[in-house]
Amino acid sequence: MFFVALFLTAADLPAFDRVAILQRCADEHGNNVDGQFGCLKEEMEDHHQFQLLWTHDRPENRAGYRQCLTRYWEEGEQPDWGMANFCAERATNPQTEASESGGAFNVQAAAAFCVQDGEERMVSPNDSKREINNAECLSDQAAGHRGFRLMRAKIGKEISGPDARALDYCYQNWIKDKAEEGGSDWNMANFCAHQQYSARVFLNELKPGQ
Repeated sequence: MFFVALFLTAADLPAFDRVAILQRCADEHGNNVDGQFGCLKEEMEDHHQFQLLWTHDRPENRAGYRQCLTRYWEEGEQPDWGMANFCAERATNPQTEASESGGAFNVQAAAAFCVQDGEERMVSPNDSKREINNAECLSDQAAGHRGFRLMRAKIGKEISGPDARALDYCYQNWIKDKAEEGGSDWNMANFCAHQQYSARVFLNELKPGQ
């Protein structure tokens, strides 16, 4: 762990090692090829999410991300990107996200959503079902808003067209439509956005000449 911490003070995040991740997924799912594919897809989305936070969030927030990454990264191994993200989400301060987003994240609206839905059965990263409390729900909503906000900012700077429309699809389904029903869900909007990202990666690989 100490070596990893030193490494992160001097360099950027480790690259996504698809070969190592595929081996990890094969070890975990055995002959279940669909399980292996789902595992790879989730790892890709989790890596992209963490890379987005590390690269595009405010530099002063990086210390917290570093702590989460080193906690779930053994020397010589690929990080557990899912748990690193889970750690980062739990450490998100809703008031801070409201401030850093210029008020775009509404703490009161998110709190109202969590009062309504905060006791629903949720799935934790290790696939065990459990209940979350309202404080955890509020952190999830703030983290979801932050991730979606950063991805939209990145796409606005680098890409336009299909990617922007894919994010609009997520926003329409989980924020605008849900607002009319009484509860926008930023956590799901962010999850949707990263699914759109991985889908584009896989589709591009299937195109002729790619």
